[in-house]
Amino acid sequence: MRVCFFLLTFICVFSISCSTADDVKWVNIVSKEGGYSVNMPYGSKKEDKQETTIFGKQTVHYCSWVPTILGFVKFKLFQLSYTECPASVNMDQPSVSDLLNKGITARMKDYTDEPTEVDSSQLNGYDARSFILNKAKMNTITICKECVANHKKYDLTVVIMSAFANDPAVEQFFNSFQLIKIQ
Repeated sequence: MRVCFFLLTFICVFSISCSTADDVKWVNIVSKEGGYSVNMPYGSKKEDKQETTIFGKQTVHYCSWVPTILGFVKFKLFQLSYTECPASVNMDQPSVSDLLNKGITARMKDYTDEPTEVDSSQLNGYDARSFILNKAKMNTITICKECVANHKKYDLTVVIMSAFANDPAVEQFFNSFQLIKIQ
């Protein structure tokens, strides 16, 4: 019985130590359809979903990485999504600011109904809106940034364990986001 307990303990510790986010390989993802490139952990998945957005019902394009169950030691989610802005949407500065405010407010409701501070910021040279949600009960921090460019609304989100909130991978992800020319 002691041997079985020792063996089970060893397997659990070994599995967790082998699957931490420190071991995650990062790759550059390029989406010609989305007009972007971004660094994400290896093994990210692309998926399209029909959802209600600030523009109404439309396709939302996702590129997400979620670790394996035992890999939840540090990171929980890296995600980039985008939606097309309808042709009728005016892309002047006041309209883009309004879209950003509506978009980040809608995105925040995916995580909480509690008031959360929204910041005006930049995301690699584009006006953006962002929020940081610290869920103490869940021991996680959610960081979300949105920008509107090239007639698309982009949303970048990271969910990380609170103890690792300053991990350089978070900034690596956000700083790697670039718009690319579609040929």
